[in-house]
Amino acid sequence: MKKVLLIAFSYKKNAIGSVRLNGLAKYLPEYGWEPTILTVKIDKDSDPNQRIIETEYQDLLEKWKKKLKFKKNQPIKSQLSDGGVKKNTNTVDFFLKLWMDIFAYPDLEKNWYKPAMRAGRNLLNNENFDAIISSSKPVTSHLIANDLKKEYEIPFIADMRDLWTQNHFYSFSRVRKFFDARLEKKVLNNADAIITVSEALKNKLAMNFPRDNIHVVTNGFDPDQTSLTFEPANKFTVTFTGTIYPERNDTETLFKALNELIKEGTIYTDDFELNFYGKHMNDMIGESVKNHDLGSVVNINGLIPRNKAIKKQRSSQLLLLFDWTECEEKGIYTGKIFEYLAAQRPILAVGPCKDVVSQLLIETRAGMHLSTTDEIKDQIKTYYQEYKTNGKVEYIGLAGEIEKYSQKGMARKFANVLETTTTHKTRKNQPKF
Repeated sequence: MKKVLLIAFSYKKNAIGSVRLNGLAKYLPEYGWEPTILTVKIDKDSDPNQRIIETEYQDLLEKWKKKLKFKKNQPIKSQLSDGGVKKNTNTVDFFLKLWMDIFAYPDLEKNWYKPAMRAGRNLLNNENFDAIISSSKPVTSHLIANDLKKEYEIPFIADMRDLWTQNHFYSFSRVRKFFDARLEKKVLNNADAIITVSEALKNKLAMNFPRDNIHVVTNGFDPDQTSLTFEPANKFTVTFTGTIYPERNDTETLFKALNELIKEGTIYTDDFELNFYGKHMNDMIGESVKNHDLGSVVNINGLIPRNKAIKKQRSSQLLLLFDWTECEEKGIYTGKIFEYLAAQRPILAVGPCKDVVSQLLIETRAGMHLSTTDEIKDQIKTYYQEYKTNGKVEYIGLAGEIEKYSQKGMARKFANVLETTTTHKTRKNQPKF
């Protein structure tokens, strides 16, 4: 079996950004590749069957907080006060951004470079690896992989699950972007292949890098967590689990539609409920729920353990997903869509833009993507009437199409890229056995 070194700063089980990497490490061996994960120290919830090399890491923000005598567990911005009166917000924002521009280059995780390089060299001096995969963010992962490639002449694949200077949320200054772009080209031009998560992001990357070198591998769900069993609740239950981003998600259109459906007598409050589970949920939607007079049907709950969230998903008639409101993000999947695919319940996605999520739902028939109040009303009315007639909403997802978005399928595509980029040239430094 061939060996691959997977360099990933974020590898905590079930954490945002780690689901892709955990799935990759879990299923790559089925396609002839044995992964070793190089990461920072993580909690004890990692897979004991995986080989994980952990390193020390000094957080840059915590280091500066200590140096400037700020409180450790409180944001710097909230501590920049004078006699209890906050300083001018614009001034604070300016200096914080200036600090990020200068000291957090190329990213906040830059302090991981040295310990990761030491660990990487130790591995490559003593073992024979056939390839390296680095995953961002942070981009420091790519710097580590790039320098290890140059030292040991091992093929290097950059997994750009988040873009670098082309990221829609890039917020640094023009000067900083000049240096970032220069470093980005230096690193990614040295990569033997680049992988990203959608065709739209591939098209962005192709503006600066050879298209033939860029591959699309979407994220996926763990097929081991897929369930065909449906444990229906005793109501027409719609469930949302996860995080709401007020500036990037549109909850108002849905709440307006529900308010009108109730007023029209199309749905009844005694057998309909909309459940939210997640952090700070009341802060995110509590006021809006009151404004739309939905207190009788909307239940706002806190964060619950993952296994309980999965059970809630599987006992629901519908799963609610808020897609991005900015159409510039049309190439970015929300991670929740893959978890919902595993639950095998119809998905109701709400958002103004037809994007990769809407395309996925069309291909898999796993749900509907709706944009307007009228569209939402019509579809919920249809689902509700089906529930009243049959006691449930039938799931009509296409198993063959859904399988394309499993982590097994994802690992197979990574393995294909690994095979095509693996060279047979002699390594610069052979293992020292």
